[in-house]
Amino acid sequence: MLIIRREQMAIFERAAEEDFERRLMIAMRAHHPLAVRDRSDEELRAEVRVAIARARGHGFRHESTIADFVSLYFSVGARFDEYPPVRAILRDEVVPLEKRVRWLMLRLSKEEWSEARGAGGGG
Repeated sequence: MLIIRREQMAIFERAAEEDFERRLMIAMRAHHPLAVRDRSDEELRAEVRVAIARARGHGFRHESTIADFVSLYFSVGARFDEYPPVRAILRDEVVPLEKRVRWLMLRLSKEEWSEARGAGGGG
């Protein structure tokens, strides 16, 4: 039987996290070039880490949900999730947790996204 020690597992988990960060950086440069154009790779990685932490702070665990959240972080604003209509949906227990970010994209009006952008520090 193969036994993986905690130290080894921590190395695997860190490598997976760094790979996820790298993939998100590539995606942000490809899909939000204007929002990230002035950031060095180190700055972008640091901000991607902040965005991931914010997503996880809402309870999100699936990479796809976190990636959608990070995309909104860069396109709408770093604090878009503090805008009351956004916050309400992110906390809505009727909507399954991992579907809440997608639900935002479907439910908020253009006006609300514009207000969220202004409230969230613009991306």
